[in-house]
Amino acid sequence: MGQPLPAWNVQGLARVRARTTAPILADECVFTPADMMAVAQAGAADAVSLKLVKHGGPIGLQKVAAVAEAGGIALYGGCLLESSIGAAAHLHAFAGLRDLAWGCEHFGPQILVEDLVGAPLRFADFHVHLPEGPGLGVTLDAHALRRFARG
Repeated sequence: MGQPLPAWNVQGLARVRARTTAPILADECVFTPADMMAVAQAGAADAVSLKLVKHGGPIGLQKVAAVAEAGGIALYGGCLLESSIGAAAHLHAFAGLRDLAWGCEHFGPQILVEDLVGAPLRFADFHVHLPEGPGLGVTLDAHALRRFARG
């Protein structure tokens, strides 16, 4: 998924949204809460794609989500093809949100040939399940970490 216009063109995104029945997802134009506010004020999106790295971590993600919700914009949990470690971090951040109306996708661990965790995330019944246990709920595979280490 991605937005249909370049990140700088929020006003154009608002014009597209006004002229179509297709829902518009804001992605590349929203990094900060201020970006989210600009999209909401312009009426430029139906939903926003949330990503930990894009928003500077879990607190930044929560702030962007709060502005989106206040502006009546739905939340979608995006991914950047992370390993099980990054996907687990996203899933925990998303689990703390009030409503992820557009769901999420985290298929990165399913397309990796190898991962850095001992047990992979559980994908079943068209869902990725929130890992349980301390921290992110995943256990690093020390052998894999040594094998992939650089320098």
